Amino acid sequence: MVNDNLVHYRGEIQIVLKEMKVDGQRNLLGHIDENEIFILEHIKAKDVFTFVE
Repeated sequence: MVNDNLVHYRGEIQIVLKEMKVDGQRNLLGHIDENEIFILEHIKAKDVFTFVE
């Protein structure tokens, strides 16, 4: 999730498929299990979804 250090995009969620260096502008929310990665094929930009613990 983009934090307050990148004000224009704060609160946006980014799904990242590769390693990223720590830049202080994003916070890691979690990981997608490799057995569930296929779900990403069904999520498009601006889709609404929820995280379930």
